Amino acid sequence: MTVKENTADKIWRASENVITRKIADETILVPISGNLANMQRLFSINEVGAAIWALMDGKKNVRSIKQAIIKEFDVQEDQLDDDIYAFIENLRQSALVLEVSA
Repeated sequence: MTVKENTADKIWRASENVITRKIADETILVPISGNLANMQRLFSINEVGAAIWALMDGKKNVRSIKQAIIKEFDVQEDQLDDDIYAFIENLRQSALVLEVSA
């Protein structure tokens, strides 16, 4: 089942096996395996992606995150709806985020 098939009430948080680094205007997600960074699997995210990532704190549901992004950025809700679910699904498939139990 994909993220979009679920409700907007799901809550996500960053995996403890990911380090976030901001370099210039770019946010990089670095997966960690054991004590080593997996430099073959770096993830670069844009400004909107970085804002979504920061809001995925294990407390806010996707609906709340979407509303915060709409307020902060000039983005249409229908476009954001598609993009946010695709983004979270990519993060989930890469084991960068975990679903928080309600």
